[in-house]
Amino acid sequence: MERLSTEDPDFRALCEEYEETAKTLAFWVWLSRLPARQINRQKHEHKELLQELETEILMTLRKQYPAVADGDSLRKS
Repeated sequence: MERLSTEDPDFRALCEEYEETAKTLAFWVWLSRLPARQINRQKHEHKELLQELETEILMTLRKQYPAVADGDSLRKS
C-alpha cells in the first residue's frame, strides 16, 4: 500500500482523503459527547481566534499591498 501510494498520485490522494475523512468523523463523534455549554465555549473561543488571525493577515497584506481596502474581509459572504 505504501509503495502504491508513492507511485500512484491518484491512489495517494484517495488515501489522504480517507485519512482526513476518518479524522473528521472521529472529531464529530468526540464532539457529540461534550455538553452543549462546552461546545458553545469552544465555538466562541475559535470565533475570537479566527477574528484575531483575520485581522493579523489583513494587516500583513496591507503592509505588503497598500491597495488592499480597509473594508476587505477574508470571509466569504
